[in-house]
Amino acid sequence: MRVCIPTDSPGGPESPVAKSFHESDFLDFYEQAADGRFALYAQIRNCAGTCKDNVETIVRRGIETVIVNDATANTLHRFTVSGVAVYRALGGPSTNSLEALKTDGLSRLGRIKS
Repeated sequence: MRVCIPTDSPGGPESPVAKSFHESDFLDFYEQAADGRFALYAQIRNCAGTCKDNVETIVRRGIETVIVNDATANTLHRFTVSGVAVYRALGGPSTNSLEALKTDGLSRLGRIKS
């Protein structure tokens, strides 16, 4: 599984999940190994929409899951229709949310009702 988490500086596993998707300092990209552990494999600086479309960047990277504290309704919709699951983060460092994701301990956001 590939996961993206918007974080505050300095980014990385021990950084907190950003309060807002659009105002994060970094986008951290993780991949889950066969043993269940998540490893950070890429990080990009977020320029708050001034240089790229972060939703499109995440979708094009083949990310399956995004963990956020907050995102706009439009952002949630765009992820959902693109097949990206969006979950609400836990407090503390990103690692808390990644561990909770492994055990279905996060609340899913933005589901399309059928």
